[in-house]
Amino acid sequence: MSLALHRPWVVRLARWVAFLYRSELEHDDLVQAGMIGLHRLLPTFDAQGGGDLRKFALRRVLGAMFDEMRRTDPAWRVHHGGSAPPQFTGLDGAVDLHDQAHTPADLAELRDDCRAVRRLVRELPAREREVIVGIFDCGEPLKTVGRRLGVSDVYVCDIKRQALARLRIQFTALQRTMA
Repeated sequence: MSLALHRPWVVRLARWVAFLYRSELEHDDLVQAGMIGLHRLLPTFDAQGGGDLRKFALRRVLGAMFDEMRRTDPAWRVHHGGSAPPQFTGLDGAVDLHDQAHTPADLAELRDDCRAVRRLVRELPAREREVIVGIFDCGEPLKTVGRRLGVSDVYVCDIKRQALARLRIQFTALQRTMA
């Protein structure tokens, strides 16, 4: 089976990944990572079984692209987990506390918001709290949190989404009462 036949599909996936995840990585690097992932998968694919290679390979190809982004793109690591400079990760993204554009008043407000978010996290239901603390405080990947809780990483993602929605609602309500 020729890899060249599937290159247009990998190119489309790379374009989609670069657009959705706003990767600074060169498009060709994403394509190359995807092709390597596909190449590694080919020996395990049984074409005579009547299966669809693209369906079989989708996770592996995307995983290879994500691995490449994590390996080479610091911005991707900041926004999608991993090691990064010291930052406060708020409900709507990361704020670099060393940014010179912040005034002392901004930093005081940010500190108060951090305290409010920490209090709201402590009030979450136990499972949601464990997921949020594991992902955002400890920097654990979804799979590790899932293993610790005895659930799949997909379910951890659902719990995270639900907890963040709850936190957004509570934080917005808290800000309205303080204003």
